[in-house]
This record gives sequence, C-alpha cells and structure tokens, in this order.
Amino acid sequence: MDLRAFLINQIEPLKPLKVFICLFVFCVSFSSFKSNRQVQLSQISYEVNFADVVFQVNDATKFLLEKEVEKLKNDKVEMKRQFELLSLFLPEVSPVLKNAGVPEDFRYLVIYNKYQSETNQSSLLDHGVFWCLTEDLAADLDLHVNNKIDERKNFFVATDAAVIGLRRNNVLYNNWGTTLFAALAQRDLVNLLGVNKDWNNKKYLPLDGPAYSAVIQFLAFKMVVEEAMASFKPSEDKVIYSYPYGNGKTLSSIAADLRLEPTEVIEQNSWLKEERMGEDALPVLIIVDAERYNDIRVLAEISSNRDFHKEEKGFPILTEEPSLAKERGGQFFRINGKRGVKADFCDSYVDLAYKAKISEKSFLEYNDMQEADVVSIGQIYYLEEKNNKGPISTHISREGESLWDIGMLYGVKLEELLKFNRLETSEVFQRGRVVYLQDKREKKAPVEYVEIEDLVVTTGKLKKDPILGSYTSFSFSEEHKPKRAIELEEPVTEEVMEEDLPKVKVAKVEEPKEVRQPLTVRKEVVVKPVVANSYSENLKKQVLGTPEVEKKEIDDFVIHTVRKGETLYRISVNYRVSVKQLYRLNSLTSTIIEIGDRIKVKPI
Repeated sequence: MDLRAFLINQIEPLKPLKVFICLFVFCVSFSSFKSNRQVQLSQISYEVNFADVVFQVNDATKFLLEKEVEKLKNDKVEMKRQFELLSLFLPEVSPVLKNAGVPEDFRYLVIYNKYQSETNQSSLLDHGVFWCLTEDLAADLDLHVNNKIDERKNFFVATDAAVIGLRRNNVLYNNWGTTLFAALAQRDLVNLLGVNKDWNNKKYLPLDGPAYSAVIQFLAFKMVVEEAMASFKPSEDKVIYSYPYGNGKTLSSIAADLRLEPTEVIEQNSWLKEERMGEDALPVLIIVDAERYNDIRVLAEISSNRDFHKEEKGFPILTEEPSLAKERGGQFFRINGKRGVKADFCDSYVDLAYKAKISEKSFLEYNDMQEADVVSIGQIYYLEEKNNKGPISTHISREGESLWDIGMLYGVKLEELLKFNRLETSEVFQRGRVVYLQDKREKKAPVEYVEIEDLVVTTGKLKKDPILGSYTSFSFSEEHKPKRAIELEEPVTEEVMEEDLPKVKVAKVEEPKEVRQPLTVRKEVVVKPVVANSYSENLKKQVLGTPEVEKKEIDDFVIHTVRKGETLYRISVNYRVSVKQLYRLNSLTSTIIEIGDRIKVKPI
C-alpha cells in the first residue's frame, strides 16, 4: 500500500474537527470582545467622588453617564483638542485653586462650556468662554460683557472671577456638590430641584433623574479627561504668558512687538471686540513655544515703551552649544562665556543639575538659589561660577527687576552685586535705578535714578521685521501711548542740586558714546494708589467678611502693589518667597487680593 495514500486517509477525517475548532475560537473571541466593551462601561460605579462629596446614581442616571462617556470617547478629534487645551491651562489653574482653598476637581471647568438652562435642556456657550460663565453669572461677578469686551473670554480675569464665584457659592450652599451644580445650571433650576436645601452640608448627593444632566455630563467629561490625561502628550510644548502692557495698543501691534503671527494672538484673545484696547487694558493671553518663553518676556519688556541704553541690549550673550550636552537631554548654551542650560516645562533645579551632570548643591550655588526657589521656564541657568564684576559699569533697572535678575543677565555673583550697591538682600527695584556692576557705590552718595522717556512705536519698525514685513498699517500716535491701568496720585518729586546736599558728592554714572538721558537724584516718593474695585463690595463682604487687620509700619519691608491679573501665587513666584510668608506678613485670611493692594513681600 502506498504510504502517501495511507496518510491522506488518516488526515481527511480530521478536517471537520478543525473547522469546528476555528468556529468555536471565533465565537469565544467575539463574545469576549463584546463582554470587554460592556465591562469597560460597567466599570462606572454607582458612586462618583467629587471634591469632598459623593454623587450617587441609580440605574437610569448610570445609563446616562455611561452613554455620555461613550459619546465623548467616540469624538476623538474634539477630545484631542480639549486635551491640548487642558495641558496648557491646568498648570496655571491648579495652583490658583489650591491657594484659594477650592478643590482641584473644579479645574476641569476651565474650558468646559456645556450649560443647563432648563430641566430637560442643555446648551453650549460661546466659543472662547472660560469657566462655563454665562452672562448672568458674569453680571453677578462684576464682569463686563458688552460691545467692546467680553471678560468671560479673558483667561486671567475669568479665572479670578470664577474662584470668587466658587468660594461664594460654597459659603451660600455649604456644599461643594451644590457649588458645582450652581456653576453648571441656572440658579432657578437649583432652587426648583431643592438641592440648595436638600444637599446642604451632606456628603452623599443623589442624582436620581435626567434633571441633573448638567452634573452627569460634567462628571462624564471629568472621567474621560482624567483617564486620558494620565498618558496624554501634547503635540507641541506650549506655555502661557500674561502680557501686561496692552494699554492703548491693538492685538496686531502686540503680535508685531513679540514677533508672533497676528491671527494667532487675535484668536487667543477673542475677549476684545474693538480694534484698540483702552487705558485700563486687561492682560493679554500669549501662547508660545516653551523655548521662546524667555525671548517673549524680553520683547514684552522692550515693547512697554521703555528706553534701554544700547550697551545693555546685547546681554546676555547667548550661543547654543549642543556639544555641552551629557546625553541626558536638555538644551545647552554659552551664556556670557559660561556654560548654561535652558529650563524647560516642568524642570526643577534637580532636573537641570542631572542633565548637566553636576551636583545639586553646585547648581544652586552657581545660580544664587535656594532649594525652595522655583525654576522659570525659558531661563538660562549657569553651570559654572559667575564673574565677580560685570562687563559694563552700570545697569538701569527695569520695572520689577531684582538684583538676582540683573546678576543672571550679566553673569555676576549676587554677593558681589550686594556689595557694589550696599544692599543686604536682593530687592526689587523701581524703574530707572542705577545699579552698579563693577565698583562699589560711595557710602554717602545718594541712590541715583535715570528719568526715562517713553518711546512711540512706529511702522518703520515693522517694515524691517522678517516675519511681519507686510503688516505696516500699525502705528501709535502720541495720544495712544499706553498709560498706567491704576490711577496714581501725582508724586511729589523734588530736584536736588549738588550744592544743596551737605558735603555729599553725587556719584556719576559712566557715560557711553551714545547720548543718554540726564541723571536726576530724587528723594523717596510715596505713591498712594487709588484702589479699583474689580468686584462689588457686597460680594467681597459676603465671601470674605470684614476682618480687622492690625496696622503695622511698612518701612522695613519690600512692598508690592497688586496689578491686574496678579494672584498671591504669582507674586510669591516673582519674589521667590512662599505664599505662607505672604499670609503671615500681611495677616491675610484668604487668597483674594485686589488691584492696588499693597502687599508686604519680605523684610528689607
């Protein structure tokens, strides 16, 4: 018998068995796929935690919650856009909420725009509105919505207002769950459903019908976002900059000054409905690549209509040097002839020291820093000792600039600058102060200031710009030069002649070849700002009360006057102090501050 025929006869009966096995495996796999999908949705519990409360759903509302989660996950394009926005805004919002004592679960409201107007109807708010602020809520928070501006669409103003609104509602309702519902639905609806009373001071809050769709939809959004953001990586590394010099300007001219595309700046600031900003302009939202952050800050300072001396404009001297990299990531430079590394998004001094293969202690010493100091995105940090003297004799300080900033600009040790200028600590200077970089100021010589005239921005500057060469229609006349947002009392400045000083020689600043403004010695000027109320007094009293603050002398402290858009957290970062210290020095009972408030920052 042929052996091949024998083998065929033995194998043929097995074919039906193989087919049966394949069908069985396919059916099991398909049913497993369906069950996995059902399990994924059934993972949603009947209890959902939010802040310090627990929302309880029944079978009907759980079904609505699962359907909303599925709907959001299926809309991949829109959710990716939402994730990109959240990755940008959450780092800004989270510390503000924390300092205000608002639970961090509210941070997802920053870009949420679905609002419930009736028991069976939800609607989307206008594109660009932050914090789900309707016009009625905006009116309650003293935000302006008119034919000129819509402050609901200004990220910085809307965030400050939203924090006040959340805190106020928590005081009224004594419940963070009701506070969430009040942020997502009409106040009449909150009262109609009785949650303002039924949920008062309760931990477990029932969502037993479609009438609570606003909360159900937001909880679904929160679930999807929290699941995705854990592994989401933005397509571009972007950061936020608050541009403070918009008074009298157009968004297009600001874009030109910062070397940005006007269409992007205009789109990011849809709150402005007229061509030119007024005298009390809101901070302008600038979204830029993280690597350009430091450049944008420099360009912004120049665009503030300040006159800088030409010998100062070349610093710091920067050249990128990839050869300095240690195969641990990072962007390396030569800064004023020294090795340096640029701080990227989420970097700390520990990360930068690791990238440069130096000890953390050495990194802090080279940059005159303490462990508690915050690393600034885009700042170039030194990787070796700075110099004992500066490359030029003097520096004219910018508004809000500290001695530490000047030391980093020119590569000079902070302790040497303190000696040269006869100072004990790195204080923040007023505009125009002469800072010594090479020699010690004479002991009896008065502190000198340079009177700086404002510049008028012309179109000639734009014609030479390689990016915005076609945008030549932007110009500023004398009447449109930016003015201060806060009206100040007229300072009394007395000119002091040399012969009037009792045997004190007035120190002179070394004059460069370029013509500089004459130096004028002036006495200390006491400026008393008129506080502008951003929110109604009744609202302020309702949320904060009227605590009595003990009056103390402020002569021995560095004082900061609060400007529009600033928070305690921002002030603490700018001055490199803790929020806790600001609380203690100013006897504060909350994080709410207003324009014109004078804040003690640290002892002189």
